[in-house]
Amino acid sequence: TAYKAKDHFKTLRGALGLPDTATETELVAACTSLKTKSIDPAQYVPVGVVTELRDEIAILTRRLNDGDEKTVAEEIKAAIDDGRLHQSMKSWAEDLAKSDRAALTRYLKDQPTIAALTSSQTNGKPPVPDEKTGLTQDELAICTNMGIDPADYKKAKE
Repeated sequence: TAYKAKDHFKTLRGALGLPDTATETELVAACTSLKTKSIDPAQYVPVGVVTELRDEIAILTRRLNDGDEKTVAEEIKAAIDDGRLHQSMKSWAEDLAKSDRAALTRYLKDQPTIAALTSSQTNGKPPVPDEKTGLTQDELAICTNMGIDPADYKKAKE
């Protein structure tokens, strides 16, 4: 048992950071000092508090990201509606917002409103055909410029 006690003392010396030559009295003194050391509560936080804070941060981050996605969608829709962004660029704008939200905002802020992207020239009404030929003004212009008889053009069109 004396041999085992020496092994335990050696292990204890190592755990306490004492040299192998430390006496039993020094071992007891080192152990006693551990008991009397007070833990500064300002330096440590209970694990339960850290876990609760981590969960709250995750929830708030998720809410913030969800709200930002709605805002991005609204901003992109508004830009499409007022002609600052063409519909074909919607997915590009969404990807840009995911990687650099501020860049999308700057881009849309700097874009002029293009009226041609917000409405059609005919305001949604089909072109009115000529009463005599049954062709639109554009079709008649094509016939005139290309030397085609309007009746032949109309026949080919049908």
